[in-house]
Amino acid sequence: MTCERTLFGHRRGVPCADVLDEIIKPQRTSSLEASSKQSVRLWGFCEPTAAYVWGHMADRPGLSKKIALWNIFGFHPYKGTDTLTNRPPKDTEIQSDSNRQVLEELLRLFPDRHILAVGKKSEEYLTRWGHGKKLSSARHPAYGGGAEFRKDFDKFLNTAGLLA
Repeated sequence: MTCERTLFGHRRGVPCADVLDEIIKPQRTSSLEASSKQSVRLWGFCEPTAAYVWGHMADRPGLSKKIALWNIFGFHPYKGTDTLTNRPPKDTEIQSDSNRQVLEELLRLFPDRHILAVGKKSEEYLTRWGHGKKLSSARHPAYGGGAEFRKDFDKFLNTAGLLA
């Protein structure tokens, strides 16, 4: 759950080292010619949900080293042929074998994990796929859900013991 702008360290309060290990050099993933927007050409593509999540985490130094962020659909869904757009994933994409396989492999890396499902769709699929035992949920920050997301995220961090 990130974007070029965050990876490059162009997110206020979020140094590159909080997102990537210090030895990994951030590299652009989009073409400079892919966008006519000056901000995208200078600072990279901005994914709004990632921006919101990382922006809220910026007030908690070291938190990024204690958690793993992943979207319910771990690939980048975009509108039409414009790869520098963002859209909600379709149910068929979420349910695809390749997506589910990547998600399950990721979850195996963290056997004692607490999971925060961001949004109803994530909560629905994680529960359906048997991960409801340690599942908390948060309002998705899109479409006016920012304040609720922050409250739910903070509650999750406290419950999981991540604010100590």
